[in-house]
Amino acid sequence: MKIDICTTILSLNPTAQVSCSGDDINTIEWLSNTPVIANDIILAKQIELQAEEDNKIAQQESKKQSAIAKLKALGLDEEEVKAIIGIWSMKLFHQLRNSLFEYQTIAILGV
Repeated sequence: MKIDICTTILSLNPTAQVSCSGDDINTIEWLSNTPVIANDIILAKQIELQAEEDNKIAQQESKKQSAIAKLKALGLDEEEVKAIIGIWSMKLFHQLRNSLFEYQTIAILGV
């Protein structure tokens, strides 16, 4: 997942009220007397958060591959492994979708 500018700003200042247009740092609109954060600080934090996210994804993929190898070692064939992963993936998708909706609602309300 790509870490966007607004997510980065909220990680630096959870109470910030801003409007972002895409991922263009030059379009940030600071609202409700939110203190302005310098662009270089935002960009540095974005790089840090993106590295953390990329590492997290790599670890998840590594664990997934390890789980697949273990399932195959137990004697499951490719179709059985895919069926198990498909069920897990669908559950994860719904959890992520619900979490994202909740996060966007909080950000919009400024909670």
